[in-house]
Amino acid sequence: MAQRAYQQPLHTLPQQQNPVAPQRKQVKQKFPTKFEKLLTVTFIVVFIALAVMAVTRQVTIYDMTREIKGVELETKAVQQENRELKATLTELSQPERIWKKAEGLGLTQSEQNVKVVPSK
Repeated sequence: MAQRAYQQPLHTLPQQQNPVAPQRKQVKQKFPTKFEKLLTVTFIVVFIALAVMAVTRQVTIYDMTREIKGVELETKAVQQENRELKATLTELSQPERIWKKAEGLGLTQSEQNVKVVPSK
């Protein structure tokens, strides 16, 4: 036996057996039922509705952000204007300036015309 195995050429392979293919059952292809169609349509409608809601919220957020930035810019402008007006008020309400303006208009100070108003 050992000699026979030795004498067999190496390049020959054992004969392949033809495997027996298992018999497949013929399955009739089912068409979607009314319930499956309704379920599919419902899923698609819900998906589209959720997508529209998400986009709508993003647009709303974008609009609100843009409006907030506009209000912030407007607030900064008003604050700057207030600072400028306070500086002008401080400059115009100095007593020396008021005395010069009064003398230029011919007003004089008299002790009889002065009334003292108590502060609150």
